Amino acid sequence: MPLSCTSITPSCSTSSSHPYSLGHNKKERRKKPRDYDRVAAAFKPSPRLAPQDNPVPTSSSSGSTVDVFATLSFGDFSTRAILANLMTCGSRRSLVLARRCVETVGPRVCVFSAQVWIEMVVDICSDCGDKNSDGFDDGGNNDSITVQLATVSRKPVAADFSLKDNTSALFPYYESQEEGVVSFPDTTFHGLFDGDQVIFTGVRGMTELNHCPPREVKMLSPTQITIGDTSRMSDYEGGGILKQIRVSEFKSFMSLKDSIRNPSFVTTDDRKTHLLPLVHVAFLALHEYVKATGSLPRPWNEDDAQKFLEVFAAVRSTCPVAVEEVDEDLLRKFACTAAGELVPVNAVVGSIAAQEVLKACSGKFTPVSQWLYYDALESLPEDTSSLTPAHCAPEGGRYDAQIAVFGRDFQRKLENLKYFIVGAGAIGCELLKNFAMLGIGAGERGSLTVTDMDHIEKSNLSRQFLFRSWDVKKAKSRVAAAAVGRMNPEVHIESHELRVGSETEHIYNSEFYSQLDGVANALDNVEARRYMDGRCWHYRKPLLESGTLGTNGSVQVVVPNITQRYIVHGGSHKNAIAMCTLKNFPVNINHTLQWARDMFEGAFRQPSEAIQQYLEDPSKVQQMLKAPTPQDIEHLNSLKEAISRIPRSFADCVKWARLQWEEQFHFQIAELLDQFPPDHRTESGAPFWTGNKRCPHPLKFDVAQEEHLTFVLAGANLLAESFGIPQERDPEAIANTLKEVDVPKFVPRKEPKTAEGLLSLYMGTLKISDLQKAISPPEDLKGLVLNPLSFEKDDDTNLHMDFVTSASNLRADNYDIEKADKYTSKRIAGRIIPAIVTSTALVAGLVTVELLKVVQGHERLDLYKSSEFSLALPRFCSMEPEPAPVKVYNGVEWRPWDMFEVEGDMTLEEFFKLFKEKHELSINMVAEGDQAHLCHPEGTRGRRSSSSAGILLDAGPEREGSGRQTRGGSFRPLFHSPADRLYELANHVAAGMELTNRRVARVFEPIRQSEIEQMWTNGKGVLWE
Repeated sequence: MPLSCTSITPSCSTSSSHPYSLGHNKKERRKKPRDYDRVAAAFKPSPRLAPQDNPVPTSSSSGSTVDVFATLSFGDFSTRAILANLMTCGSRRSLVLARRCVETVGPRVCVFSAQVWIEMVVDICSDCGDKNSDGFDDGGNNDSITVQLATVSRKPVAADFSLKDNTSALFPYYESQEEGVVSFPDTTFHGLFDGDQVIFTGVRGMTELNHCPPREVKMLSPTQITIGDTSRMSDYEGGGILKQIRVSEFKSFMSLKDSIRNPSFVTTDDRKTHLLPLVHVAFLALHEYVKATGSLPRPWNEDDAQKFLEVFAAVRSTCPVAVEEVDEDLLRKFACTAAGELVPVNAVVGSIAAQEVLKACSGKFTPVSQWLYYDALESLPEDTSSLTPAHCAPEGGRYDAQIAVFGRDFQRKLENLKYFIVGAGAIGCELLKNFAMLGIGAGERGSLTVTDMDHIEKSNLSRQFLFRSWDVKKAKSRVAAAAVGRMNPEVHIESHELRVGSETEHIYNSEFYSQLDGVANALDNVEARRYMDGRCWHYRKPLLESGTLGTNGSVQVVVPNITQRYIVHGGSHKNAIAMCTLKNFPVNINHTLQWARDMFEGAFRQPSEAIQQYLEDPSKVQQMLKAPTPQDIEHLNSLKEAISRIPRSFADCVKWARLQWEEQFHFQIAELLDQFPPDHRTESGAPFWTGNKRCPHPLKFDVAQEEHLTFVLAGANLLAESFGIPQERDPEAIANTLKEVDVPKFVPRKEPKTAEGLLSLYMGTLKISDLQKAISPPEDLKGLVLNPLSFEKDDDTNLHMDFVTSASNLRADNYDIEKADKYTSKRIAGRIIPAIVTSTALVAGLVTVELLKVVQGHERLDLYKSSEFSLALPRFCSMEPEPAPVKVYNGVEWRPWDMFEVEGDMTLEEFFKLFKEKHELSINMVAEGDQAHLCHPEGTRGRRSSSSAGILLDAGPEREGSGRQTRGGSFRPLFHSPADRLYELANHVAAGMELTNRRVARVFEPIRQSEIEQMWTNGKGVLWE
């Protein structure tokens, strides 16, 4: 992390009569030296660490009693931030040291993270805040279960409070009136809100809008906005790009002294908003308690808890903050856990505090205004009677701070957990750290298993803190596991470099899952998330799911029999780009970059890969030729084309690249305009080229233009590399070779435009004899060097980004889209998901809190939390997870987690009879994995009742690797949606037809799920037998 501060555990102090003293002994304080040499030393740069000095935490809490200071620099701001970790909170020396550091350095931000008297911080703020500092961030962790964060400033803060990059969008319709209305495509959310400001470019007709001063918008709907009076402007003809601009705002904050007495809160849980004043006063009472006694309340000590209640009552009587209702049970838990400390709670408040420092230093995003409280009270057991002072007394070990909260038995339970962490990226690193600090997997029966097939890249280092620069190109899982071993040598951890999927089910099999206590996902793609959800559902294991996007994040906890599955809510494809948009109607640079990425794959990876697979197993192709499916035809056509254009020299590669340029940026555009001229109108008389369709224009090749030559140079060299041909990167040599290339002239193609004609054209491609002749025998291809290229965005010498950027910008030229530089193209085409270490630390902290609840064995749904947050706004939303839906058949309740266990060998007929007699169920579908073995057995076809079910077969451990059921197994009726499988398979058919010939997509449209459901409801036949 760019900014970190380890909280000090109270038990580390030895200056009082019991281990939770905070050190107020005057004699001992006088023994300490009063020099301040280390203040200056703290601002010296640290020496470069060698690999063996990899700095990782060594315990769940720090054992140091030394005050910590550090300076940071952020870009052009040259901003300094001070972290004051004041261990001896009552000592005058700490106060003097902090004040002197603030006065000397003149920081922009001060962060206090300690169990300090609040008066000390107020004193420093009062003396130094007006002179030097824009903000004070009190990230103190004064309580293991409840934490506070306060942001204050004596000066107005000028900042950019926008949440995301500028919105830039094409708008299709405009109504000129007193309140001009801009309309977007029905599927496009413009992302603008009241008060946002926008400018316009490329508007035809109403040219007064182009480059006019920013106009303030009002949101009418997700697809419409108003931009003020445009009644005096010219008539709108079409086109136009709208772009949001950012505006800085000024915000003022009360001083810490004033805000303590008149607080404003940022809530983290809407269900607990009414408790915020109570918790605020409780923290003030805790400061008074420590001041009076010299120590924190002892863990689960009833006498200390009662004393705290008395102090609370006294503070409440003099505090102007109104506490309407006093929850004594909450206050007792507050006092009983104050001496403890929890890793995930520290992670939550630390990540939020770190983001507040970044806001103050960068002037970006909205600060917390002004107090934020977070609690994890639900992680405590529902019955706390077993938590006694003796049971929670320290053992002299690294987990004493946790034992103070949960007791010894719970700590032993944590140590003996077996957890599977899928992914060792940004979230994975944070989860591994949290789990190791908690001691998960450190017991005799405990273990952690982490898998990640990726290797470390330089760009990972900013947020994946377990890795260092010398780890680049090493396996993430191995390096992360080694770092965990250094953090906590007691943890038993095993690392794998495997992808989770059907190909590794022989490793991650029923035996593997049966030993697990749960799974924590740290994945970056929906496909893998859905797969792991299926595995956890199948084996009835808890799943902890999380994800981030920039400063946003979310957490979902999935508990068998209690919550809904991830698959019900996860996996949105709202950002997917339609194929017709990519192929013919791009509207922004994202579309052209995706098109360029697809072109890279289709030119430099797939052809050589197809030939490589053919040479490795020619019999597979021969089998396809005997009885080809639509997918086989697509594969064979691709193989034929790949073989037909194998280059034999670099001149062939240059020729291919030049002809590709002509085909992509001239011929295809000219062909599109031949079918739909610029003045073309639809059957209703409306202009065709309007709305989200931009009218393109063909380009003319010019070797003198850098982008034109770059496309040819990069394309020729990449093709040469994929076929093992020596490369040539001299632009002059490429230009000379281009003079020898004969480029044909454009001739419009005469293709049928009706559905029947397209279908005839498709059927005409299915000439197997032609494919057999075109595919060379393997012996003719011997000696061919094949090197399928995998897109690599981070190597500036491999020409990958040169090709993609030039291809994208040339296509942008075709459609008059604003082009992107190489850096921006790299971010978009490389599918770089915006990530920041504060967000990943926060989601990992929230996930770990949910893990504590799972381990507690909570069965009440309201004790679990699914969370969403935006650190930028800031906004925090916690909610109950969706409950597992309950269906009823024949008076029996059924949840998606339920299953029938069937033992013994039997025929399918005997199986049907068993279900009919024992469960009064009629089976209407039998499926195993992706294969539907039987649909609508005789006697059930054409009707559907509430007591019918689809069946998913699982043969158990003996099925692993065999591909068929041998004995018994588990069976899950699919009551929640019996049409899901039909929908999926029907769309496989449609997708296969589309892949075979993209023009047939209009003939074979995918079937909507609602239509499948209707077919089931009405009993209108089946889709296949």
